[in-house]
This record gives sequence, C-alpha cells and structure tokens, in this order.
Amino acid sequence: MPNWPGVIRPGGRLGIVWNARDRSVPWVDAVWSIMDRVEKHAPWRNHEAISEAGRQLPGFSPFRSERFVLDHVITPDLLIARLASVSHVAVLAEGARQAVLREVRQILATHPDTRERQALQVAYRTDCFVADRVGGKVG
Repeated sequence: MPNWPGVIRPGGRLGIVWNARDRSVPWVDAVWSIMDRVEKHAPWRNHEAISEAGRQLPGFSPFRSERFVLDHVITPDLLIARLASVSHVAVLAEGARQAVLREVRQILATHPDTRERQALQVAYRTDCFVADRVGGKVG
C-alpha cells in the first residue's frame, strides 16, 4: 500500500475517483461480464471495498463518499472501438481479441435494448471518496 500519510500533510485531503459501468442495466452487465474475463486481475476491479462501512486508511479520517450517475451516449461501432482499446483487450493475441469483440457484437446485435440501435446509452456511475489526513508530522 502506498505511504499516503507520508505525502499528504496533516489537514490535507486524499481524493479518489472511479468511473464504473452501472451493472444494473442488463445489456451493460452482459457486455462487461465478457470484459470481466479479460480484466479479471486488474488492480482497479475492487474499488467498492473503499465504500464499505468504516473503511479507513491509517493516518486518515474515514472516507466520505458521493456517487454520481450519467449515461454516455455512444454508437455500437464506437463502443466496440472503445473496448478494443482497453489495454487488457488490446494486448490479446489477434484471434483472442477478435473473439472477445465478436461476443460483444453478438450481444449488441441481439439484446432487445441494443439491437438495431444507432445510439446506445452506457450507464456509468462515478464514485468519489475523500478522507482527511489526521495526526502529527508528515512521515
């Protein structure tokens, strides 16, 4: 774990912001279930743990949090291009990369909420966390 108290002076603040897809939307969950298989060991996968009750880093107050929601409007082709550019997908062997993108295209072509749509609304949420540095001297 980084030595956050060592770089933030007492009275300073640590802010953390994550953008995540809203997995409560069925087609979004279906697409990102495919991405889960590719990104399964990515370090950012478990940011929800920060918002657990009482979560606190040493030298900081408990996190305060706020959540914002928005819809990102995108065409199916741009969504495929976006997913193809994700580092965990981009580094796959060509055949594996194309297989992942084929699976996503299949969902977009067949899901009742996405098929024959020229614009898709990808539901996102932004989770924001802030904690105050407490204690003595900068370490």
